[in-house]
Amino acid sequence: MSNYELLKDVLVLLALCVEHRAKRHELHGNGVTLKLTYADMKGITRSKITADCDSAVMIWREAVKLLEHVEKRPVRLIGVGIYNLSGEEGRQLTLEDYFTEARCQRDEELKKALDALQGRYELDFAGHLEQIYQMDTLHKTVEYMRKHI
Repeated sequence: MSNYELLKDVLVLLALCVEHRAKRHELHGNGVTLKLTYADMKGITRSKITADCDSAVMIWREAVKLLEHVEKRPVRLIGVGIYNLSGEEGRQLTLEDYFTEARCQRDEELKKALDALQGRYELDFAGHLEQIYQMDTLHKTVEYMRKHI
């Protein structure tokens, strides 16, 4: 895969999966990690500490920023994750926790991203998120996206 626009699209789905898994385990992270394995099997990891990365939108934004600063060459594998994990009970509240407007903006940005994916690949991503959280379905979806870009 050398098309970096496709990789950005894949990062949307990966960020959703990371958010889902973190919420399921009641965890919160303070950093985002991007992992790439190039076609020659050389792997790199890039990470950034962030103030808040408990939403898919924040994870996706940071992962895309990290992707934009790596060497552009064919990619074999891509992954994203969060680190500096803590339980929700130990998490310091942010202003966004108090103001629903910021949360609504994040939700709207995610909806726009999923709508754009649907337009590009003609798949109903938003309506099938529960299935996409399953790794087997996620891999099949990404393979379909790769073939239909």
